[in-house]
Amino acid sequence: MKVPIKLVLILMFFLLGGCADRPSFTSIQKVLKLLQKSESVQNVIDVKNVQEIDSYKKEDEFIVEVSFEQHFLLDLKEAAKLMNDVITATHPELSDNSSSVSASHQANLERVLRDKYGPFHKGDIRQRYINLVFKKSDDQWPFIEQRHGWKDFNVRLFQKTDADVDQK
Repeated sequence: MKVPIKLVLILMFFLLGGCADRPSFTSIQKVLKLLQKSESVQNVIDVKNVQEIDSYKKEDEFIVEVSFEQHFLLDLKEAAKLMNDVITATHPELSDNSSSVSASHQANLERVLRDKYGPFHKGDIRQRYINLVFKKSDDQWPFIEQRHGWKDFNVRLFQKTDADVDQK
C-alpha cells in the first residue's frame, strides 16, 4: 500500500510540532541517566528505581517530577574511610604520613557526607524526590537545573522487617 507523501509530511509536521510544547522524551531520558550517575557514589551509594512521577508546563519552564532510591552500601565511617583511601591513593601529595592528619581528614569527610546525605548506615534505602527543570529557549527545551522536590525520607522506616512478620 502506497502512502501519499503529503500525508507523511503532514503527520511528521504534527508529530514534530507537538514536541515544541515540551522537551523530547529522549532529552528527558538523557537527563534521568545523568541524574542516576550524579546521585550515585561508586561503592558507597547505588541509585535505583529512577521514575518520572509527573511532568507539567509552568510558565516558560517544563518541570519533571522524579523519584528514585539511594541504596547505601557502606555506613558513614566506612564511606569516609573509602573516600580518604581513594584521595590518598590518587593524590599522594595531599596525604601526610601522620595518623592524626589522616584521622582529621577522615573526620572532615564524614562531616561532608553527613551534611550531604544525613546520617546513614549500611543497608539504608532513601527515597528521594526532585524536580528537573527545562526552560524553553528558541524552540528548544534545554535542561537548566535540578530542584529539590519533597522532603526525602528513609524507606526502611516504612518497611516490615522479618521481626515484624514473626511477631504476628
